[in-house]
Amino acid sequence: QRPHLKAGVFCQNLVFPSCHLIQPPMNFLAFVREIVTKKLELIVVAKFYQKMRVLFEHLIKIPSPSGHEKAVAFFIKSFLESVGLSVAFDNAGKINDSDTGNLMAKLPGSKPVVLLVAHMDTVQKPEDIIEFVFQNGIYKSTGKTILGADNKSGVTILLCLPKNWHFTPNTPQFISYLPQE
Repeated sequence: QRPHLKAGVFCQNLVFPSCHLIQPPMNFLAFVREIVTKKLELIVVAKFYQKMRVLFEHLIKIPSPSGHEKAVAFFIKSFLESVGLSVAFDNAGKINDSDTGNLMAKLPGSKPVVLLVAHMDTVQKPEDIIEFVFQNGIYKSTGKTILGADNKSGVTILLCLPKNWHFTPNTPQFISYLPQE
């Protein structure tokens, strides 16, 4: 018998969410077919990663200093509505001296609920235009401004979940709140 191989052997440089065990069958063609399937899964992961990068880069370019989160809030709202979530704002902005309220969204479903939370505001100055570099797989500020990764990286991940929520036994509810900084 051949030893089991982790699927991660085929993808050492990529995050591979389904690193289940595969066992090469005796039939070589079937084994090749299984490897090709795994490589197709890698392509899907790579495309997902690219979409996350594009979304993150878009989010960090939207100014959202504390008290001025409206632009990013409405981007998040539009995005979540486009993937089928119902979205609403509360009146927290009036209490917290902000131009918008906390954003709440729910994916339809009857499964037990899990709450996912990320804040929308950043420590940037209202006039700052975020400048960044992406080098060797890492985002960095150019040094002239903040990067805005706190917490736009968290928002990016939350926005990518609704389309990929089929693998979990829960129904997500999202809250993007203000102000945290």
